[in-house]
Amino acid sequence: AAAAAAATGAARIEEGTEDIGRMEVEELAKLRKLLLVMVDDPRVFLIKIADRLHNMRTIYAVNQVKARFVANETLQVWCSFAEQLGLFGAKAEMEDLSFAVVNSEGFREILNARVDAWVRDEPSVFSKPRSNSRLKKNNGARKTAAAAAAAAG
Repeated sequence: AAAAAAATGAARIEEGTEDIGRMEVEELAKLRKLLLVMVDDPRVFLIKIADRLHNMRTIYAVNQVKARFVANETLQVWCSFAEQLGLFGAKAEMEDLSFAVVNSEGFREILNARVDAWVRDEPSVFSKPRSNSRLKKNNGARKTAAAAAAAAG
């Protein structure tokens, strides 16, 4: 069963890499034009990365075929640009969102494993809230300081 699952996973990865290699000539021409404009004004690139991040955040509203194309293009082009510009948060979020589209089953498996580990390691999250004595001490100190200031003034 494990070998069959591994073979299926390998087939999905291979299929995904084939899709990545299929950028249309029109898309490459747009990218070339963008790079030429960026030489004159680098802010264009920041705007394009922000726009792509927004597009990835709303990718659920696009049909599956277009969503896969946009996600593959994001992984192939925009994540690398974001990394080179030092926009690591944008890069990481675009990678996560793209992975969720390109390999939704793998994304769900990872997400579920993380949630299971979190719940197993943090059982106190679902139990009765604990009293925070340090917070009570700080509130008491504030009240005492306010009372001393009022008495002095």
